[in-house]
Amino acid sequence: MFRGFPNNSAKHFIAGMSKVISNDDQFASIGVDPRLFRAFGIQAVPTYVAVSSDFMPCDGLNCTTTPPPFDAMSGNVTVRYALETFSDDNGPGALVARTALANMARAR
Repeated sequence: MFRGFPNNSAKHFIAGMSKVISNDDQFASIGVDPRLFRAFGIQAVPTYVAVSSDFMPCDGLNCTTTPPPFDAMSGNVTVRYALETFSDDNGPGALVARTALANMARAR
């Protein structure tokens, strides 16, 4: 998930992503949504978030929706490390983390 486009240019964003994504199917996993950054109070990237339930942020440009309980981790760590930590700590995002880890294992 990204907060927005660099230089407010979708064209530059897609060009940059094309340098690191080798498969067009991977583009389906990318989203741009500043509302999520506000809702989860994300101040640094990368930040990994695992929520305890479905969540729909409000539609306004400046609104903030209170999210359900969640786990978050910021820093230079792998997705696997973040998910394993959430799972092992058994916090609010543990079930989602375990599901994601199982999906990653199946994809190999």
